[in-house]
Amino acid sequence: MLLLNRTPPIALLSLLSFSTYSYGEQSYQIELNGRYESGDSDSSSSDYRRLAATIYLAPVNTEDKPLHEAAFLNKSSAIRISYFSSEIKDDFNFFSPLKRNGPTFSVNYVTEDNSIILGAAYSQSDIDLNNLASGDSDSFGANLGIYLDDTSTLRFSYSNRSTDVDFGFASSSFDTDFYTLSYKTLVSLADLQYFNFETSIKSIQSDAGLSQEDNFELRILGSYFFNFNTNLTTAIKTNSGDNTSSEGVTFSASVSHFLTPNIALAAGFTTFIADDNFTENTDTFSISATARF
Repeated sequence: MLLLNRTPPIALLSLLSFSTYSYGEQSYQIELNGRYESGDSDSSSSDYRRLAATIYLAPVNTEDKPLHEAAFLNKSSAIRISYFSSEIKDDFNFFSPLKRNGPTFSVNYVTEDNSIILGAAYSQSDIDLNNLASGDSDSFGANLGIYLDDTSTLRFSYSNRSTDVDFGFASSSFDTDFYTLSYKTLVSLADLQYFNFETSIKSIQSDAGLSQEDNFELRILGSYFFNFNTNLTTAIKTNSGDNTSSEGVTFSASVSHFLTPNIALAAGFTTFIADDNFTENTDTFSISATARF
């Protein structure tokens, strides 16, 4: 089974000593990002592409702070628009390849007086199964959070995904609810170095009519910032519950580097190790590029 939600390896570490620009006052208000992922298991493979644009309601100041975390430290509000396409090929599935594509719209607003975080998102995707079946999936969500201090946040989010597939002779529908509690903190170390820690717990409740399944995910992430423009991230995620095909442990590592204050590259590797003997382990490689204006 291929899982496409991966953290963006270490090939970019050679760039750590590259880039000697000044850390003086800089700002941006628009961020463009492109991402590509390639996954592989014993009997299946996947490709995932995404383009995204983030528009901040006010300029984001990057002076004297890690460039990756500037918007977080500025408590910036933003609107984000993205579009993705994916394809999964399975050697033993008659309906392969599975193709999906569609847009996502989201907003993140931080109040000025008390640093309350308000967010909402909507996504829609079209589904095609080897031209033999088709369908669509709609997802909406909302989140509420707060800055505990200038460098820490606590959030709760809820989202629902509804999927319908028409096979011609029959149809299939199922809903999934996601409840997530997450915490993030950014700690300043010595000599321009920082450490970012994130953790979250997620409840996944699926309803397919005749069957209901509950799963839980626990995720822990740590990012070490060598300086304001380069960071190395590692993460671990565990999934357990009724849906055995999703059960397992996911390990990931990624490196991201700003070549200039406005241009960044990232690469990552993720491996999913299944708990049962019927679900295949999956390795995923990713690359991404970011431009700020």
